Amino acid sequence: MSLKSKAFAGDPLLEAAAVSDAAHIVPGTKGEHVARIQRALMILDKADLVADGSYGPKTAAAVLRFKQKRNIINRKYQTQADNIVGIMTMTALDKEMQSRVDPTVMIGRLMFAVSLQTTSDVRSKALTATTNATNVPVTSIRSIIRNNPYTPTGVNLPIELPPSVPPTKTYAVEVTIDPPLTGDDFMELSIVNGSTINGTATISPARIMRSSTVIVTGGTQTMPKKGGHLQIQAKLNGQDVKATSEGFSVCAHPIDVKATFVRDVNGVVEQIDKVGMRVKVTMDSDSKTFSDLDQVEVSELIETFNRNMPPFKDAPENPSGYTPVIPPKGLSMVDTHAEPRPSAGPRGTADKIQMHIFRCARCGANDKPVPNSGFDVQHEVFQDPATKKFRHKVTKKGTKIGMRIPGTQTIVKTNAGTATIVSPIHDL
Repeated sequence: MSLKSKAFAGDPLLEAAAVSDAAHIVPGTKGEHVARIQRALMILDKADLVADGSYGPKTAAAVLRFKQKRNIINRKYQTQADNIVGIMTMTALDKEMQSRVDPTVMIGRLMFAVSLQTTSDVRSKALTATTNATNVPVTSIRSIIRNNPYTPTGVNLPIELPPSVPPTKTYAVEVTIDPPLTGDDFMELSIVNGSTINGTATISPARIMRSSTVIVTGGTQTMPKKGGHLQIQAKLNGQDVKATSEGFSVCAHPIDVKATFVRDVNGVVEQIDKVGMRVKVTMDSDSKTFSDLDQVEVSELIETFNRNMPPFKDAPENPSGYTPVIPPKGLSMVDTHAEPRPSAGPRGTADKIQMHIFRCARCGANDKPVPNSGFDVQHEVFQDPATKKFRHKVTKKGTKIGMRIPGTQTIVKTNAGTATIVSPIHDL
């Protein structure tokens, strides 16, 4: 085998062309061996070709230019270069491809996890899990990392959300090229698979020669249930694909829940005498455009962690299920904080925590915490110092909390939402 480069070695037709005049490769030839020559010309000379395996006029012209630049002429019978791949041309192509250092490209960053390895001996399984276990690093390459809440750079662990970027927002992606490119070589970067269905994004800069941080900007949002098909692709000299990232989506997510007083509750509600208040709930989009949340639903989590009985009565929580973030036209998202009317004493409180979780039909995120949606809700029965009468009020304020999603072992956390609301005073 005379050919040494990975590009050509082992191909019988190319091997023959490197040693035999009778095996010259000429215009009009077709086959995979021609495609290999085309790819080499694209890499070495940046020839404007498609590796389709057809030795047509464009390929013939590229072969001629390759030979002219290197003065490849058989002086025995030629005075100028031709467009045929013979022994001298095949040898020159092979030598240049062999000496070329093919760069390794990584789009994104290595993320490490730990896998617990144990023996398969059932009798010692419990023992090996604690004494003979070895931590084995498990790696994956992550490119677009959607922090919760969204940030334009960096990684918050654990990673909670599917890879995605909000529309009009950016994310900084590390692209590693080893070794760096030299001369006229370049790495062309692009977003592939963009469409009205998969969504669109752009990348800048589009050409680099060495390891760099590039910026991906979200464009058109991904359609529901079509997430994860956009990819970053790196092509050497715009021709040879060297790396393709994991898939990602373009979608907006909710953040920053705010609660404002709407009206008092002091009377019969659903056939039960109750006291409390109703509040209007609003939230923002991390894209800064609220209408971008048209494929997002939210649900509340609420938990009572203290209830003095009396004065309060036993009352089960009835959290809302998932509902659209954008309510029907003319309506608002309203939350009711009301308790069956407590007894007139003794003093006591019913203390609750509340937060919101969301799901996104575009990227597939499910049961994820809405950033800045945590609240403390306290119903209080107190004694008026002037009249000695027992009265009631409810207070809602933002607080940092963590809660378990019902029916699972998953604990979700969020920072404080925005609210400092005190209801009117209710006589008991």
